[in-house]
Amino acid sequence: MSRIIRFGTKVGLVGATVYYTNEYGVWNDADSSAKVVKELRSLYHQYVNPYVEEAKSNVPLEVPDIPSISQISHSIFSSWNSGVLYTSQFLINLPSHVSQWTTDASNFINKQLEASSESK
Repeated sequence: MSRIIRFGTKVGLVGATVYYTNEYGVWNDADSSAKVVKELRSLYHQYVNPYVEEAKSNVPLEVPDIPSISQISHSIFSSWNSGVLYTSQFLINLPSHVSQWTTDASNFINKQLEASSESK
């Protein structure tokens, strides 16, 4: 019964997250997403930052700042570029990998056939 409740809670949280991010326009064009980030940043500075400043004075812990839009876009472009590079490298090496896998499979099948003929 607890698994059902846990699963239902997780599904509810994911559904609510998708619904509200869609309502706020996170999944629209880049301008509306940037607007949402700016709004969240202002809400953070308005409501959360005073408590963070108070906690900083009481706890020796450094809370990182929210990354700027330029930092986020740089990270996205860098990730995209490395993904393109890895995909290209995989496609370049694919013929040699397929050849090696074919040789390995052929050797394995031959060994299995030899072992089964010896056991008879």
